[in-house]
Amino acid sequence: MPRMVPLVLSKVVDAVNAGDGAALDQIMTPALATAYKRGMQGMAADGYSIDIQVGQGDVVVDGFAVKMGSPEAFDRQVPVEQRLKNYYYNGVDYHIFGSEIQSLADMSLVEKMGFMGGWVQVEFWCSITADTKVVLTHKGKVVDQDQKTQPISVSLASPAYKIDPRSLPPYLELDGSVVYTQNNVAPFEWRVSDLFLQLSNPEIIKLANACNGKETVAI
Repeated sequence: MPRMVPLVLSKVVDAVNAGDGAALDQIMTPALATAYKRGMQGMAADGYSIDIQVGQGDVVVDGFAVKMGSPEAFDRQVPVEQRLKNYYYNGVDYHIFGSEIQSLADMSLVEKMGFMGGWVQVEFWCSITADTKVVLTHKGKVVDQDQKTQPISVSLASPAYKIDPRSLPPYLELDGSVVYTQNNVAPFEWRVSDLFLQLSNPEIIKLANACNGKETVAI
């Protein structure tokens, strides 16, 4: 996992510098790609371009979540306010459950997965501290630039898998290889799901505010 972060980050930087939205579609989750393409289109329309350089650095895995429930419950293309109307959220250790039913507390893991259709997705939150340089140009003239060493938050997400709750989902060995436990399963790939926690932080705040004082909705 840590070895992948500099590679995918380099691909993201190359795509943003080139204004290549199609490349972002291949690297990022749909919600993140949509946000970045909208930003790139707006900059281009106003005559701006950007050049980003990111050096090598040490990668730390800050945490992860196993998300169980309908993919829509965790789809950041769907406004969190809408998802809160349709799903109850409950967090146990590193598991996050998104369910259409209210009471999950007394169920076993297998029972919860059965109620939620057997959907599983994994998201890792990583950070890399690296030298960065950003140059902003307007109609060929440099208007701003910044150079510093800074931590960069990078989140990577797996596809959502619908599995038999009595079996195991695809999983990673320590060497990074993927083991499939079922036939006809979707190819395993990591996609960048967030950068600098741009999507995660607002979502977490809204969920926390919604959960305040409500025992039925918790994460």
